[in-house]
Amino acid sequence: MKNNIDYYPHKAESHRHPKFKMLRASFNTIADGWAAEGRFWALNNIIALSADCILDLSKKRNIGVYAEELGLTVEEFSGLIGIFSGEDIELLTEVSDGCYTTDTVQETYNAVLKDREKAKDRYKKSVKITTSGENNNFSGENFKTSGEAGYKVNESEVNKMKLNEKEVKGKEGDSLSTFFSNETFSEEPTTSELDFVHDLYTIHTKIHDPNFETHLKPVAQLLTQIPEAMTKSDLELCIKEAFAKLNPSMGVKVGFLLSNIQAKITAKHEEILDKRKKKELAEAEKHRKEAEKRENSERFEFDKEDFLQCKSYFENNQVMFNMTEKAEIFRFLKENKVKEAMKLIKQKIEAAELV
Repeated sequence: MKNNIDYYPHKAESHRHPKFKMLRASFNTIADGWAAEGRFWALNNIIALSADCILDLSKKRNIGVYAEELGLTVEEFSGLIGIFSGEDIELLTEVSDGCYTTDTVQETYNAVLKDREKAKDRYKKSVKITTSGENNNFSGENFKTSGEAGYKVNESEVNKMKLNEKEVKGKEGDSLSTFFSNETFSEEPTTSELDFVHDLYTIHTKIHDPNFETHLKPVAQLLTQIPEAMTKSDLELCIKEAFAKLNPSMGVKVGFLLSNIQAKITAKHEEILDKRKKKELAEAEKHRKEAEKRENSERFEFDKEDFLQCKSYFENNQVMFNMTEKAEIFRFLKENKVKEAMKLIKQKIEAAELV
């Protein structure tokens, strides 16, 4: 089972808390104070992504890794940890020697962990996995089904599914089957994908116990089909953005949610393709200019001897050129129009030969 979190609450007025005011006042300049606060939130993110949401600094190599990530030396990083965990500020809590966490991250992690445990128990009770010839693994981290394996939902879950499906009809016009069908998705979502969606419901909605069939599975299965040119991270970002737009005090119309996610995926896909096209055009333009440069260079090398002869003639016979012609030749040379300058000089050479 996943042992960290992707989100935690961050209050809009957190910077006005006495702890942060004290933190900023602990530095010689205002800029250094705000930089320290910014690094705290970056460190908080690192803690959220760490195993059990605990930052292990008991080994010096770990200190070096995180110091580099925050743009600090090992000494500066260690000093900052001391300030964050000091009695005057207490933004970090040392849970054991060299291991730190924060109250906000731990509270969120513990709440999410309980929900994950409940979800795991619910999956075991409501989902019956059948296999042919071999057992499937349901360890919490890897949940795979063979080609012949499938979900069997008990009757009460089917009834709940039908009731929830009715809720998303009406203005949406179609049931969940419009957005999710066996024909569209041939793969079952993994446990990690279901956990990802479960966390989003927990954080962004008032549904802390989402139904497997009607809430989790339709969204998670969007992660099983990755459009060309996109990555799974792109899909996860689209899903996160759609959930972030939800009103946490209201119910969730799953059909609308899926429609919004699909719209974001489509927009993201077009954006990626557009960037790829621009990159290809820029690359083509770069190659064109390089080819033109090579061509001009080759042409110049070919005419180099001719150019030197014209140059020598011009320098040794300037009395044959009037002021206008001289000015024109100098202008061409300044503008790197060598051929035009040579043309004027050659006209003088031909005229002299005819005399």
